[in-house]
Amino acid sequence: MARFKKNKHSLEEEELYNTAFRDVFKRTAYESDHHEKKEPKKDTASSFKTTLSGKVAIRIERKGRGGKTVTLVETASGTLEEKDLLAKYLRKQLGCGSSIENETIMVQGDQRERIKALLEKEGVKRISIS
Repeated sequence: MARFKKNKHSLEEEELYNTAFRDVFKRTAYESDHHEKKEPKKDTASSFKTTLSGKVAIRIERKGRGGKTVTLVETASGTLEEKDLLAKYLRKQLGCGSSIENETIMVQGDQRERIKALLEKEGVKRISIS
């Protein structure tokens, strides 16, 4: 026969193994120190302005990619972190994959016109499409 444990409701007993869970029950439901306050995210559009200050070249490439088309966004200015933020911004706005390859932003598919429109909206003046 199976033994049944008595359900003890005291929070100090050993049957409640997770101590963090026990601590949550000890607090009141609306205490603010339980939830960590997250600091607001930085606006990514303003974070990569120095990357977009120079000339931006947009071109497509198929060679060496198994027949897949990718759009390459090349800019001479900006750090690698800023280019990574720009790649993340393009990824979210275009709904496609992007990555950094040899300090060049690579976006999946032929996205030249859409990228040009996004960069013009961000205030880039010198855009070259090839």
